[in-house]
Amino acid sequence: MDWNPAYSWLVLALLLSLAELTSGAMVLLALGIAAALTATVTALGLSLPWQLLSMAIFTGVLMPICIMVIRPRFLTPRCCLWHHRHWRRERQSLYHSTPRF
Repeated sequence: MDWNPAYSWLVLALLLSLAELTSGAMVLLALGIAAALTATVTALGLSLPWQLLSMAIFTGVLMPICIMVIRPRFLTPRCCLWHHRHWRRERQSLYHSTPRF
């Protein structure tokens, strides 16, 4: 069995998706999905510049979707409550700054 460049994109997609388990920002998941979609473009036989262009387009489309749509669904009510409480404490604090001349 010969090595197909699509396998490289699939390995990259797998590594990025596994790395997402350690972060949680949904950025690496978007990149992993974009790499998997680029592997399908590579399987069609397109050259490297087209592969890189398709990776950029897929990333540009999937990144906002993952950050704005999917990430808020993973916030638990307890997490949201902690952030709200922390923000309220920060708002009530007084900060003093020293002017520099």
